[in-house]
Amino acid sequence: MVMKVAFCGAHSTGKTTLINELRKIYPTFNFVNECARDCPFPLNEKTTFESQDWIFREQISRELKVPINDIR
Repeated sequence: MVMKVAFCGAHSTGKTTLINELRKIYPTFNFVNECARDCPFPLNEKTTFESQDWIFREQISRELKVPINDIR
């Protein structure tokens, strides 16, 4: 079975902390880092459609480059 799990939420809610803990438990799984911190456009309270569009497209691009683990 192949699984893909995503975590989303407001800034500073613990998403990255959760992922880092999961990496310790499942070291052989492939994880795709979030890309929002790399966004060249305004974020959080000043976010724009351009910001959200960039994040969405960049995240998909990064995910397509990483092989999905085959969980048996």
